Amino acid sequence: MPPDPPRFAVRHRRLPHMLENKGFHFGLIPDEDAFIYDPLYAPSHNKFLETRLKFKIIDANEEGKRQVNSSTVFFMPHCGKPLYNNLLWRNWNIDSLSDMIIIGNSFNYMND
Repeated sequence: MPPDPPRFAVRHRRLPHMLENKGFHFGLIPDEDAFIYDPLYAPSHNKFLETRLKFKIIDANEEGKRQVNSSTVFFMPHCGKPLYNNLLWRNWNIDSLSDMIIIGNSFNYMND
């Protein structure tokens, strides 16, 4: 019997389809470009994500420091301020920022 998939991971994979159904047309994310990392996922969850949902597992905790090299959607609900800071710091140039969409917490709540 396969492991129960993490509910949020299934939603992450379906997110591009849901957005396109709502009128956002930035192209579906090809299987080879769908990456995921969550420190709470068990090895059995990651195996399910790789084999059934076609995610590529990010092996190490990058602490949000992933470099953007092409159009990229970051789905970061409920992440803390340090992850957003690291992601933006790593990509703080016009080319990278222009290629990013962040779906997550409002920056209005991140005042010091």
